Amino acid sequence: MVTSVNDIIREMRQNPDLRDELRREILTEELLAMPQRLSDLAAVVDAQGKRISDLAAVVDAQGKQISDLAAAVDAQGKQIANLVVVAEHQSRDISDLKGQMIELIIQGRILAFLSSRLNLRRATVVRGPALSGVSHQFEDAIEEASDQGAIEVNQRERVYDTDVIVRARRRESGETVYVPVEASFTIDYSDVDRVVNTVIALRQVFPREDVVPAVYGEVITQGGATLAKGSGVSVFLRDPEPEPPEL
Repeated sequence: MVTSVNDIIREMRQNPDLRDELRREILTEELLAMPQRLSDLAAVVDAQGKRISDLAAVVDAQGKQISDLAAAVDAQGKQIANLVVVAEHQSRDISDLKGQMIELIIQGRILAFLSSRLNLRRATVVRGPALSGVSHQFEDAIEEASDQGAIEVNQRERVYDTDVIVRARRRESGETVYVPVEASFTIDYSDVDRVVNTVIALRQVFPREDVVPAVYGEVITQGGATLAKGSGVSVFLRDPEPEPPEL
């Protein structure tokens, strides 16, 4: 006969079936099912942990892909920047070649061209590509004016930097005239502005002589044309090459 708790414990140890039956009597179904639920929950957590690990691996792989893409974009950006630099250099080279072409053209025909267009005679280049430097008489006049303070140092340099300066006589009156010319393939505002500044200096050096500014090139920008018109600068565009005759 069972008379105490110790007797119950002894009987449970001796009879496992009695222990399970007693557990069912004492515990609810929910508590009895708890171990299995905990086991199932552990399995779910483990599965979710694996999914999270897989997701982390996917994110890491995508992060690497994004990093690789960023590196590729950066490399392409550098390549594009290099191409822009090359294009700028080539553009400057082409611009320089065009400028040299205009200078060669003006060197060969400037006297005849200006004589015809401005009705001049006895035209002589006193500063320009046709001479290596300036004529001594012209240089002496510029230097004397600079020494006496009639022109500033920057004005003297502007005169020497002018592409071409021609001295001639007007065909009808015989008066002496100076024609400073800035030559450029594309005549822009700065070309016109430079020749205007040359005119200011020359009129201070030769106050009794007439000075007629001009620009020469292939085309002229709107800004250059507007300034030339407002400043009394003659614009001479290179005559187009004649088209070959049709056979």
